[in-house]
Amino acid sequence: MIFGAPSHRIESQLNATALVLEVPAQFVHLPNIIIASFGEADMNASDTHFIKASGGLNLGQLHKVHQVYREVVHDEIGVEKGSALLSQLMKEKPIYSVKLRCAIAFLCCALICPLAFGGSFLDMWVAGACGAVLCFLQLHAAGKSAMYANVFE
Repeated sequence: MIFGAPSHRIESQLNATALVLEVPAQFVHLPNIIIASFGEADMNASDTHFIKASGGLNLGQLHKVHQVYREVVHDEIGVEKGSALLSQLMKEKPIYSVKLRCAIAFLCCALICPLAFGGSFLDMWVAGACGAVLCFLQLHAAGKSAMYANVFE
């Protein structure tokens, strides 16, 4: 969820992982929350965990997470090594700084406006500025304010 995994696939991937690892578990995915219940349904005893994580978008890290998932599910690596790789991924810093990502957002929005929507030269600059501000709010302010985080979710 942290790196922008598609929400429609999270439950199925968790269920597939639980089957491969032979762990009796059920999962429910809600926005920003996963409810994981471990234990046998027949015994009427289970251990339920709520996992809360804020959403984000980092496609490079998401691809690395998916590679670790595939290797664990296909028994190419063990659970311990997979867990260590995921912990390492969580600690890595983004490749590009916030300033550079805002500049890229400015360029993308400025180019899309006239090319896709037929905007004028002035519209191009306004769209670029709005894109840069929106990118900054998403990357910097959304993590610090619950109100902004809900908007970007």
